Amino acid sequence: MYMQNHTLYGSLRPFGCSLLIGGVDQHGYSLHYIEPSGTTYGYFANGIGKGKQICKNELEKINFSQITCEEALVKLVEIIDLCHGEWKDKPYEIELSWISEKTNNIVKKVDKEMKQKIIDQVRNKQMHEN
Repeated sequence: MYMQNHTLYGSLRPFGCSLLIGGVDQHGYSLHYIEPSGTTYGYFANGIGKGKQICKNELEKINFSQITCEEALVKLVEIIDLCHGEWKDKPYEIELSWISEKTNNIVKKVDKEMKQKIIDQVRNKQMHEN
């Protein structure tokens, strides 16, 4: 609401970015996309930024209700690498966070060891495919 209120007036437009906000309440998990205009949408999975269309296409292929959060993290890193493929000349860093029963429904950053294991798994798979 704060962001939306500040986009109603031209003199109060400090937000020039899109946001994905995930959370959990008594109804379950949710993901919300907020445009710079303040318009919000609810999604099951979504991507924003340069490679968003590739990301959205890949996300639609995944049945998230049939995989674990750990498996989803691997698939998401694969998608991030795929979407970044067009801009390989620029270095990038992957940061991961998650919210699940394993984190007591609190958003937590994926620890460095687990993140590196996932990245190594994805990169090794890519090397063997090429």
